[in-house]
Amino acid sequence: MSYFIFNGKNSRDYGTLAGVPIFPRSELGYTTQEIPGRAEPLIKPTTQYKTVTLALTLGITDPLKAREINQTFCGSGKLILSTDLT
Repeated sequence: MSYFIFNGKNSRDYGTLAGVPIFPRSELGYTTQEIPGRAEPLIKPTTQYKTVTLALTLGITDPLKAREINQTFCGSGKLILSTDLT
């Protein structure tokens, strides 16, 4: 088990531990541009990666905090995972 920081909030402060997920490979997004007289469109890579969804298995030490944990760590944002157990 490990911990994580999601949008600046540390999972250890809420008494949760996380299993390390299997990371999917992120892909660059792209745009296409139609040009009159050209048979196929131009494909341009963007500077941003496509959105990646990670599923984490959480261990909760205090079941009474389940609602607060769900509200805190739900949604999208910046995620930092750590396998350091200390």
